[in-house]
Amino acid sequence: MEFILNNQTTTILVVDDRPENLIALEAVLRKENYIIEKAFSGKEAIEKVLKFDFDCILLDVQMPDMDGFEVAEILSSNETTKSIPIIFVTAIGIDKQNMLKGYKTGAVEYLNKPLDPDILKIKVETFSQLHKQKKEILFSHSETKRVNAVLEEFSIDMNASIRYAKNIQNAILPKEESFRSIFPDSFVYFIPKDIVSGDFYWISVLRGKIIVVCADCTGHGVPGALMTVVGLNLLKQAVEVKQLLSPAEILADINVELKNTFKSNNLSGNITDGMEMGICCIDFKTNIHEYAGARTPLLITKSGVPSLIKPDAFGLTHDTPINTKFTNHQFQMEKGDCIYMFSDGYADQFGGISDKRFMKKNLQNTFTYMMHEEMQNQKTMLAKVFHDWKGNHAQVDDVLVIGIKF
Repeated sequence: MEFILNNQTTTILVVDDRPENLIALEAVLRKENYIIEKAFSGKEAIEKVLKFDFDCILLDVQMPDMDGFEVAEILSSNETTKSIPIIFVTAIGIDKQNMLKGYKTGAVEYLNKPLDPDILKIKVETFSQLHKQKKEILFSHSETKRVNAVLEEFSIDMNASIRYAKNIQNAILPKEESFRSIFPDSFVYFIPKDIVSGDFYWISVLRGKIIVVCADCTGHGVPGALMTVVGLNLLKQAVEVKQLLSPAEILADINVELKNTFKSNNLSGNITDGMEMGICCIDFKTNIHEYAGARTPLLITKSGVPSLIKPDAFGLTHDTPINTKFTNHQFQMEKGDCIYMFSDGYADQFGGISDKRFMKKNLQNTFTYMMHEEMQNQKTMLAKVFHDWKGNHAQVDDVLVIGIKF
């Protein structure tokens, strides 16, 4: 016999060595959603229980070869069958010792013949439904564990891929030592929010001039990191291939090429992200410093006096017209002067007593407070201020601060 089971079907095994008793029990339990299976011995009952999934077992006590107690004991000791409710149905009379023995062997009820049909039906229905609910809970728990195992495996694979991407990103970003080899008193404070970052920085020397870049791509994590690759490629193309040295011209070129990059791949209508970028160009011989910014400011301290140089109010995005001109600022730098370039991640961090953003004004005050220190000491101070402010709050964005002392 093959059962087709669902939540509306109840399967019952009736075990008795006398056919007339089986017929009588089947007649009492006859119901539209019941499937009744019969067994004429304890051995046959065990074979059927191991083969099919039953919701309840009605088990006679007095049977030849193997009595009901033995059958119940075997089923209750088996991991796959021990939860099936067993109701003893017996004619040996109400005997406390037999009742206790029945419960000890794993039965949930002990009924004596002659049976009250209504009581029997209520007992069978109740214990069957309880068993079904338990199976559903166990299945749900098992399915949850399975799904969690799949998700955990997926998470491990995903993190491994992202960590590998981090290695790639680290390989294409310049090391802080590259800055210090050109500017001995300098630092790069770079704290990605996730494993990979949407902020990036760059330095290059070309024809006696140093190009320094601080950039923040829209988003963070993997989408932001992919944009950093695009940004770095466009930077290298503008500076190293096209030989552009004016910060404003470099920004204008990237603004055009960024649109062309996505347009050539039929993505211009779908890509709304872009980047904010600040570019400095320092002349080795004259110490003339040029700066242009697409929503990325520059802070200069000259003779101990800080000045915030505001950027143009538009970034490098699909909204910025292709013929946009950026503003070029020029300064004469002296020994001891400092410049600071930074993305918005530091200032946007929530924290402090009032759970507010740190704000750019506080960051400027921090620069002013520490500007007489060596740059590596300043980096340590910046890290402490950020850590203390953030406290137990989650980091909200990538953090990038570049400091250079002349």
